[in-house]
Amino acid sequence: MRIAVHGGKVGDLVFSIPAARVLGVTDYWLVAHPPGHVCHTSIEAAVPLLESQGFRVRVVRGGGVFRVPDGSVRMDLFHTFQRRLGSHQQGRFLNLVERHFVALGLPIDMWHGPWLRVEPRRVANCVFVRSARYRPARPQFDWRALAVRYRDESVFIGTVEEWRVFSSEFGVPVRYFRTHDLSEAAGVLAGCVLCVTNQTGLHAVAEGLGCNIVLERCERIDDCVFVRPGRAGRRVWPVDGAEGWGLDLRLSQGFSCCVECGWFRGRAGV
Repeated sequence: MRIAVHGGKVGDLVFSIPAARVLGVTDYWLVAHPPGHVCHTSIEAAVPLLESQGFRVRVVRGGGVFRVPDGSVRMDLFHTFQRRLGSHQQGRFLNLVERHFVALGLPIDMWHGPWLRVEPRRVANCVFVRSARYRPARPQFDWRALAVRYRDESVFIGTVEEWRVFSSEFGVPVRYFRTHDLSEAAGVLAGCVLCVTNQTGLHAVAEGLGCNIVLERCERIDDCVFVRPGRAGRRVWPVDGAEGWGLDLRLSQGFSCCVECGWFRGRAGV
């Protein structure tokens, strides 16, 4: 048995899984922080997903001091790595999976591609995810244009409050689909053709599944962009008749290339 201890956010937890597998981790101990802490929400929602990936899970409540067996792995070391060394290498930011590897002394090339496997649930071609991380929407990322384009073949997953804010801010009636934990959400994402999201826990799940993604990313710390070898090159797709940039796709005709769309200064690099 080898234990990994994690006390961060859900997205960081999902991004830690590839390194945990290389290290032979069998158990995750998740620190559930008290109400009011930035990491309080959603840790319990990750338990079914971790269990579906073959890990045993223990939730440690209260955020206090606790003892773990010798040989356990601290999965929050990547935060220390960011502060001590910076997260930039070979002319780009390391993504969050790579940062876990480097912080734990593992070669980056030991990680290869998607790391989550779930049973797909066919709910909609396009899935929208938008947490409270960026509000109001930045003008470079035209959420409304994408919602208008795909509203007839899309759903929104996340919390009810996130969906209400999305609907109110952009005035587009995208259907809400309720999921109760990350495992259920992963099934919906695995069954979609395209995920439109910001940097949040469900984005990490979509990356883990290898979904086609349009990402509203952070320009300051670009650690959620994943280069996918062997897939489509970088392109720019205009949104017809809309300000800014977006994707010009027809989901009903099928979609085979991998689009991970990085938004920076009004352009989407695909």
